[in-house]
Amino acid sequence: MDAWVAKHQGHSFDHDGAWAAQGKVIEPLLDRMLADPFFTKVPPKSTGRDDFHLPWLEMQLGCADFKAEDVQATLLRLTVTAVLQSIRTYAPQTEVLIVCGGGVRNSTLLNGLREHAKTIFKHTLEIRSSEANGVDPQLVEALAFAWLAWAHKTKRPANLPAVTGASGPRILGACYPA
Repeated sequence: MDAWVAKHQGHSFDHDGAWAAQGKVIEPLLDRMLADPFFTKVPPKSTGRDDFHLPWLEMQLGCADFKAEDVQATLLRLTVTAVLQSIRTYAPQTEVLIVCGGGVRNSTLLNGLREHAKTIFKHTLEIRSSEANGVDPQLVEALAFAWLAWAHKTKRPANLPAVTGASGPRILGACYPA
């Protein structure tokens, strides 16, 4: 979403999802993007700009000439759908989804998560900011790395084998004094 809005609007992000809210979801494009093999990979998994970037999106678009705001709306729906489908498939008992990072400031995204969760889950899926748990949404990654450093220095295993697939608890990282 950020790369697309930067290309078409010259902004680093879609403030509050306002541009995406102006568009209409392009269902065939959404289906094509959801067919990416990443979405069927079994967790644990992680991704970012190494997998999903502007050339990837342009490949999905092909020669089609869609309105830019419709593509932005579709990218937002891709995010909503991917998150909720993963929860439904791999953690269907989830009752609370804690959102952090820039997405917390995108009410269109949060509203999309809330609305689509109602159609996917039989129970209520509460969706809230990490701020509600006392953690600034913009500091979650920095706090995680600080905790990992602390765990390494105190020789505390810092992995969760059930999540990472590791064969057991491990002390992570290395220290290279200057």
